[in-house]
Amino acid sequence: LSFSEAAIMIDPTLAWAIISLTSMSIAAYVLNLYIKIQHIFKRRHHQRKVSVQELYIYPIKSCGEIRLSNSAKVTPIGFEHDRILQVVSRVDTKDSPLDPDWSFCTPREKRCEKLFHVQPKLIIDESNTTTTLELSSKHVD
Repeated sequence: LSFSEAAIMIDPTLAWAIISLTSMSIAAYVLNLYIKIQHIFKRRHHQRKVSVQELYIYPIKSCGEIRLSNSAKVTPIGFEHDRILQVVSRVDTKDSPLDPDWSFCTPREKRCEKLFHVQPKLIIDESNTTTTLELSSKHVD
């Protein structure tokens, strides 16, 4: 039998039943997909909007913060004036006392724990050409 002869031999009622069931299956699949898509869009639509309430920079890593008032300038390496300096300490090595190594200081180390109390203050002149960094601490008069 050829394909066309086999098609002719199918009962027309059975053919319509197969077509109807196939159409209903496709319609159910499309409806289910539509419902899932709607759910995804509704979930995204109802998500909370995020807003920044406060923003801080730390000109000296591991020291006090400076609260920014309204905005921040973003540079290729982060916020302007943020973590531009790091406190280091000199470590004399036994191998070469004339060529010391340098070690980063963090307040996690007992000897550097007062770094948390160093409070920086940025002073930018009116022409925006000179920036001065003042430091204060409750441990220094």
